[in-house]
Amino acid sequence: MAEEKAKMTAVQAAREKYDAAIKAANDALKAKPVDVPAFNRAMADLDEAEKEYAQSAANEMYDEYAKKPNAIVELIKAYSYKILVHKEKRTDDGRVIAVDGVEKERQVDLLAFCKRAKLDADWQYVASKANQLLCLRAAKVLGADVKKIATTYYLQDAVKQIELGGTPTSTNQVCKLLQAVIDAVLPNEDEEGKAVWKVNSHDVGYLDILYGKKDNKNKLTVRVSNDSFFRRILVDICYRLITDSKYGVGGFRTVKA
Repeated sequence: MAEEKAKMTAVQAAREKYDAAIKAANDALKAKPVDVPAFNRAMADLDEAEKEYAQSAANEMYDEYAKKPNAIVELIKAYSYKILVHKEKRTDDGRVIAVDGVEKERQVDLLAFCKRAKLDADWQYVASKANQLLCLRAAKVLGADVKKIATTYYLQDAVKQIELGGTPTSTNQVCKLLQAVIDAVLPNEDEEGKAVWKVNSHDVGYLDILYGKKDNKNKLTVRVSNDSFFRRILVDICYRLITDSKYGVGGFRTVKA
């Protein structure tokens, strides 16, 4: 048994820990009365196993894709990897009666991949500068205090040196800004030096819709994307460009036949 465990990959070991924690949680729930301390221990173990599995699954994927030609393009095409989570079954009065294992997809973290694969990650600074300009654009659109935001917006020193022009105010200007970021992320030139993948107004529309959300802590305030979430939007846009996909709209009610 010890030999078998020694041969396990990190993903396999995390999966074994995950399965054991779910079994322990359900065993505790089936006890009469419910073994609350055992259930709490099992759930703590389950949370830890899920984190270990997610990190191990990401590392395993990144190591595999680092060996591929055009590694960044191939990783973006793959888009996601599987992680393990759980779902609690509850009674009408809120009591937990079972814990089920669930698989979910998690989007790749392009910056984490580049760092692990020892690829150029300086595009992150271009993206960060673009994010500042998009924040100022949102402030202008909303009539917010642009000057105050501009002077208090935190930028890393490496980002301060990057020049991407002024705050974009039109769709065309945002297109050009996004194109500059995409060009920094992807190997985006053909043999004649022309862009292989070109941003369009639909990409700007997608960015605009996802970029901000209602700030529940402050009245009349929009919370803009931080650098981490902005990079996720960039991966989405890169995926659309590389795979020639189309954006969609969901969540609306449909007429039943």
